[in-house]
Amino acid sequence: MAVAVVIMSGCLISPIIPIGGGGKSRTELQHESLGKLFPAQLVALGKWTSEVRVARLRVWADDEYRAQNLRWQRGFDEELDYANHVLIPMLGVRLEAEYRSWERHAPGSTLADHLETLATIDPGDDVVWVVGLTSSLSLASATFEQLGVATLGGRHLVVRGHADLEERKAFERAFPDLDPEERESVLEARRRHKTTAVLIHELAHSLGALHETEPDWIMNASYSHHAASISDRNRELMLITLDERLKPPAARDPRATTQKLLAALDVEWGGWEADERAELVENLRAELGAKTARGITGSAPAAVMGQYRHAEQRLATGDHRGAQAELESADPQPAIEIAAARLAAGDPTGARATLVAAEARIESLAPGETAAAWLMLAAQYRAMGAITWTEDALAKAGATATAYHKLAAWAATTRVRYGIPRDGVRWKLVPEDDAAALRAVHGVLDLVNANRFDAAAKAATAAEKRWPQLPGLLAARCDLELRRGALAAARQQCDRAIAQGGSSWALYLRGILDLQSESQTAPKAGVARLREAIALDPDLGQPWRALGKALSRAKATAELEQLRHDYLARFDSPLPR
Repeated sequence: MAVAVVIMSGCLISPIIPIGGGGKSRTELQHESLGKLFPAQLVALGKWTSEVRVARLRVWADDEYRAQNLRWQRGFDEELDYANHVLIPMLGVRLEAEYRSWERHAPGSTLADHLETLATIDPGDDVVWVVGLTSSLSLASATFEQLGVATLGGRHLVVRGHADLEERKAFERAFPDLDPEERESVLEARRRHKTTAVLIHELAHSLGALHETEPDWIMNASYSHHAASISDRNRELMLITLDERLKPPAARDPRATTQKLLAALDVEWGGWEADERAELVENLRAELGAKTARGITGSAPAAVMGQYRHAEQRLATGDHRGAQAELESADPQPAIEIAAARLAAGDPTGARATLVAAEARIESLAPGETAAAWLMLAAQYRAMGAITWTEDALAKAGATATAYHKLAAWAATTRVRYGIPRDGVRWKLVPEDDAAALRAVHGVLDLVNANRFDAAAKAATAAEKRWPQLPGLLAARCDLELRRGALAAARQQCDRAIAQGGSSWALYLRGILDLQSESQTAPKAGVARLREAIALDPDLGQPWRALGKALSRAKATAELEQLRHDYLARFDSPLPR
């Protein structure tokens, strides 16, 4: 999968250094402020449990980069070592580099120019990545500048060297009374964090990861020294692309990989940059050649062709009845693959009709074969966002495999997080509407996250005409009003969502609203709301982090330590401070 979308990342290079107040000495204040500028530890969310794979990358350093970094190979080895501490537990891959001198002197070129030239001199067919290193920029003020560039889903990326002259000057002015070695240790930690975070950011883009809206995530469009992790949603995209790229060329299936990426993106998530997600989906669909609203485009599914070839062989021997039986076989795999192709082509109605036919075939399978078939069917319904049909297929499969538990967890989490109740008569919601209702909720949240508040309100109003008082839409309304600063309206919408049934997102937002209230009892109520959200949806990270900050402000040491312990066990990374 290679989508021709170039992704840039930026960085605010000069620190904001607040100093003053509290009756402390000048040196104490400088120590305290310097400590706040120490960067976060880069960590992995998710945990790889299988064998670690090796991914080779070829690194080209141009003339300016080699001149500015005399021991550049050793320096990049250090970045790679830090990156591997994140990528091995996150993706199960260890990066190994080989180095080349890039005879290129183009100090005025843009990163996009460098990227185009790099792809020309090294197609990278024999490695997983091709990395270009070019000169740093001399920055005279705290402005955003390009630090890296990658082709979304491609093999090539370019990153700049590290420039910290202005940052060093700012540190000297802000911390004149501190030991230079103390300042240096923080500057070195910031350099190591920044260079590795930018490298991971661009590697992630090359594996299909999109920019995220959370300001302190590695995949945010702007660099932050608080950045620590990449979201599970982007991790899923990265694993799909990486698994395909690590296969031998003859074993690769670009079409299937594209379909998997579309399925992963179809479960819309408010943490992605909405415009980027929409553009990627459009490009992936274009790759599949899906230009019609109905029918199957591209090559026929492999299972279908296999059955057809078997039928041809029977016909060649005069076995007409055998050929007919082959084409009418109970094997549901062809129908499932056809449904996947129809879904990728933008035809969910056709996909559903094909899967209904597959259900009839599964019913006629031998008892030992049905569980796996129902799980395959459930996976296709999950790709459609059809929660009820996924649950129904899982009920027939039985809890016999890891895939069952993953699909069941998705269905349960989606219902409570985005307010899509199973018994939907009260909201005029029928199983056929699950996917559309889920898209409607995500659509409102995406517009809210993009600060398009009027458009979000309009989208919510349109969806509420179809599904009045749907908990997910009420929770999205609460988010909208909170972002607008209309706190009373936000509380009202959240309370309505909670009253309609379980909604972890509404509980989380209501907890935030309580914590912002000036009432003496509100903080306690806010903590209770956050705990309730965590109990209902333990994989939703926001209430955990909000609760951690609330307990820290309340100096509830024992409770905070227990929360940190539980967070580490759940997310396999430290609770952000």
